[in-house]
Amino acid sequence: MTQAQSIIRHLSKTGSISQREAMLEYGVASLTKAISRLRKNYTILDDWHRNPITEHRYKRYWVIDRDNFKKVEE
Repeated sequence: MTQAQSIIRHLSKTGSISQREAMLEYGVASLTKAISRLRKNYTILDDWHRNPITEHRYKRYWVIDRDNFKKVEE
């Protein structure tokens, strides 16, 4: 399975993904680059969040309707 397929599958199951999740779960070093490529065929939104404990900011990518996002090429 390619990185793009892994990200699409994750988004279709959970609705969102962060850089940390992509790195730890799928070995994706640059989620920003992967999302940029996916945005050619999919609508993927992003928003900044803040960890309530560490106060670190991070970007989370998400889809509005994950049930209709399941266009996974396998």
